[in-house]
Amino acid sequence: MLQRVMGKSIGVLNFAIFLLFLLASPAFSANEACLTDSDPTIAAGHNHTVGLKEDGTVVAVGASYYGQLNVSGWTNIKAVAAGEALTVGLKKDGTVVAV
Repeated sequence: MLQRVMGKSIGVLNFAIFLLFLLASPAFSANEACLTDSDPTIAAGHNHTVGLKEDGTVVAVGASYYGQLNVSGWTNIKAVAAGEALTVGLKKDGTVVAV
């Protein structure tokens, strides 16, 4: 069980480092992200599913062992993603929220 927990921690850390790298890169701007009308409006994680509503709010259902369903305050979201133990949202202003 310890290896599984450590594996999840390393996965989240790798994702955070990747995200910081992208946002810190001078060639990349989150405001210039190439998202279209077919942006992700639903995403499936390991034990949870996330949906983006037309009004820019997010709903999530399933298991929330690590808080991945804590999206009730999210607004102005334009795309969502879900992983094994996390949920990520891209806001319309280019910022990112995650739980």
